[in-house]
Amino acid sequence: MTTEAIEAEIAQISLEIERQRDVLRRLESSKILLQRRLNAERDPFGRLPLEISSEIFLQCLSPPSNFHPRPHAHLPPLLFLGICHSWTNIALSTPALWTSIGIVFPRAEGFEDLLETRLLRAGSCPLRISLGGVFDSRVARPILHHSAQLERLAISVDEPNIDDEDELFDFLGDIQPQMDLTGLQVLEILAKAM
Repeated sequence: MTTEAIEAEIAQISLEIERQRDVLRRLESSKILLQRRLNAERDPFGRLPLEISSEIFLQCLSPPSNFHPRPHAHLPPLLFLGICHSWTNIALSTPALWTSIGIVFPRAEGFEDLLETRLLRAGSCPLRISLGGVFDSRVARPILHHSAQLERLAISVDEPNIDDEDELFDFLGDIQPQMDLTGLQVLEILAKAM
C-alpha cells in the first residue's frame, strides 16, 4: 500500500468519524429535548398556575424580619435559577422575589452590573437594600437608578475614613439630590466605632 493510499484511507476514516460525531450530537440533542418533555409531564409543580408557583417561591424566602439577605447561589431566589427551565421561568416572572438584597463589601469587580440585573428583576416593586462593610461607591449608580423604588435602606458603615457622624451625613447629602426618595419609609444608619 502506498503512502498516498494510506493518507486517503485516513482521510476517509476521519470523515466517517466526523459524520458519526454529528449523528451522536443530533441523538444527544434529541434525547435532551425528550427528557425535558418527560420531566415537564411528570412535574406537578410545573402544571400549577404561575400565581401559586410564585407564592410558593415567595414563602421560601427568609422571613421579613431578616432584612439583610445576602445573595448566595444556594439560597432562594438564586437557587431557583439552577433547578430547571420551568423554575427559572417562574423565578424570573416573580419580581417580588428580587426586592430584598444585602450587600456586604468588598465585592468583586463587575458586581455593579450584577446588582443592576438583580434590581431590574424586581420590576417596579418596592426595594429593600442593606449595605454593609467598607462602602464601595461603584454600587451607587444602580441604586441611584432605582432610588424611586427604595422602600427601606440600611447602611452600616465600617469605613475607617468616616470618623464621625458629620462626614457620614456629608456623604449622604452629596448623593441625596440625585436620589428620588419619595417611596423611602425606613432609613437605617449604623456607624460602627473604630
